[in-house]
Amino acid sequence: MPAKTATPHRASSSQNRQRAHALLDHLAKQPPFDQVAQREGAAQAHALAVEAGDLVLQAEALLAGASWPGQLIDPLGAWSALQRAERIFRANGIPDRAAACQVAMARALYDLGQERQADVVVQAALQEPSLPAPQRARAYMLRFLALGRMGQIEAAYECLVDQAVPMARACGDVYQLARAIGRKAWLIARLMHSAGNPELPLPAFAHLTKLKREPATLAHVLSLLDEARAALPAGARWAEIEITHHYALGLTRRPAAVAAAGQALCALAEEVTATDPPLAAWAYLCAAMVLHVGGDVAGALAVLPQALRVAESARLTVMERDVLFYQSLCFEAAGDLGAALAAYKRHYALIMNPSESADPHDQRVPADLEPQLPSDAAAEPLHRLRALEPACLKRALRLIELRVAENLSANEVVAACGVSRRTLDEAFKAARGTTLLAYLKRKKLEFAANLLLHTQRPIRDIAASMGYRSVALFASEFRDRMGMLPSHWRSLQAAPVAPAADPS
Repeated sequence: MPAKTATPHRASSSQNRQRAHALLDHLAKQPPFDQVAQREGAAQAHALAVEAGDLVLQAEALLAGASWPGQLIDPLGAWSALQRAERIFRANGIPDRAAACQVAMARALYDLGQERQADVVVQAALQEPSLPAPQRARAYMLRFLALGRMGQIEAAYECLVDQAVPMARACGDVYQLARAIGRKAWLIARLMHSAGNPELPLPAFAHLTKLKREPATLAHVLSLLDEARAALPAGARWAEIEITHHYALGLTRRPAAVAAAGQALCALAEEVTATDPPLAAWAYLCAAMVLHVGGDVAGALAVLPQALRVAESARLTVMERDVLFYQSLCFEAAGDLGAALAAYKRHYALIMNPSESADPHDQRVPADLEPQLPSDAAAEPLHRLRALEPACLKRALRLIELRVAENLSANEVVAACGVSRRTLDEAFKAARGTTLLAYLKRKKLEFAANLLLHTQRPIRDIAASMGYRSVALFASEFRDRMGMLPSHWRSLQAAPVAPAADPS
């Protein structure tokens, strides 16, 4: 009798395993146009793998569901799933899949606004010799994105054209190649946009000497997009490329072109909302930028709530942050300073607390405390709004920035500012959505993270220098903010990534 009852169970597990493999194989062959379907199919495969009791197959399903070429739906949930998958792959001696998880984790971190940590994680993945070429091409693309958002535009450009594009071309990943070329077009279009807008967080094109060989013209952008389309299979149409196309056309500032681009971008957003909500939110944001640059501030303000709605529904922290930032600019341009300040406060609160509204059971990830913008003063966003902040707040921020390495205390900051602790806390809450002590603690943890990466000082010494009497307390708070223990963070330290070798 026992043998007869065991046979159906073994057959059921085998069938579930086969069905899960078939689902994942099918998903791997699909073009990257429907993120919702990808997530649903991966969830089905994961359920089958759980029924089969196959941990490695479960990890493959988690990776498939939390990995996407573009921005992820629910990046915090993806980060948590990918951590589980990476642990399974490493425990089973599969380093190439563990490194692939790291690449996907870097995507999730970037989507949460954690550009610096994303760059650290992706460099660690690139040190793995067995990382497959398509994943390596994706990793270089993520480095491009992270460096760009941190204001290192020239380094980002070099990573894109010298590493991401050649690697995608060499490994035959046509979608990754199209995306890389499309991103090159986007970068040049974005620089065209910023050249006449000193409020935007990109330096003027003329400041980027290494990019001067790329003409900042509409014709050049459109020729790059044609090259990206040519890389795709016959008949394939990628909305991401079309978004850049209409965005670039709208930057001509001709009223008819601006209106047409705004309408086309909103139509594209509606078209992809059901299949790729992050792409839809991006299209809405591009429409708002085009309308704003073209002088239609009211039209931009009408579109931005749609972008915010999609971003919030898909739990897109960094997109919410970007939309609120741009909303502040548009409200300011419309003369509504109160609304501009309110939007900017919400924007900064997301920088300080990106996972505040997340499921408490999810693994927390760090907050980049300040946007990493170019040092060019003209590129600092919302400089007029920041000029309205109280003098005591400006003094406190400057003091913390200069003396964070000296184990500065909150009482010392208060004394230097010449106001009461309550007054300073109220100023921080009004402008930054946090308290002085919380802001100071996060700055110290961020500084400690840099020391761990760039020095060989013992963790105990670093903890003491930041005012922690207990290494255990430092490790606990570091893990809460950075998503991993100090020792794990230090283990991700990697040498600078060398240019990609030609696989051929």
